[in-house]
Amino acid sequence: MFGIKSLFLQKQPNRRQGRPLTNGSPDTEHSVEKFEKKYYKISEVAEMIGLPSSTLRFWESRFTIISPRRNRAGIRFYTPADVEKLRMVAFLVKEKGLRLEAAEEELRNNHTGVSRRAQAITRLHDIRDRLQELLDSLNSLR
Repeated sequence: MFGIKSLFLQKQPNRRQGRPLTNGSPDTEHSVEKFEKKYYKISEVAEMIGLPSSTLRFWESRFTIISPRRNRAGIRFYTPADVEKLRMVAFLVKEKGLRLEAAEEELRNNHTGVSRRAQAITRLHDIRDRLQELLDSLNSLR
């Protein structure tokens, strides 16, 4: 118990910002990510992923797989597929600590593997957050 408890008591960054939008039902909460809209503005995507919009604009210039649509005024509109690509880049750069060139190479060579690992990491963070909530609830009963 001590090992598990100490794992969850460590100060963890708030990952709720980076969670996908779901319809809130228990069936989809930890399953395949569901999106509510067809297109998202850059501010919405930045909030979902938990990164500043300037980072997303920079990554758009560096990664050829990220190409959101634009309207006549130049406003970016990201599809759910674009959001998933950004999540993969965020996983490689922020979680794994790869440089941008290495992340791009990894995406070219192993796109499917990166996607699966990024989804698994997101699910594990969700599980850890839920377990922390349960642990906090149990501790408040003492």
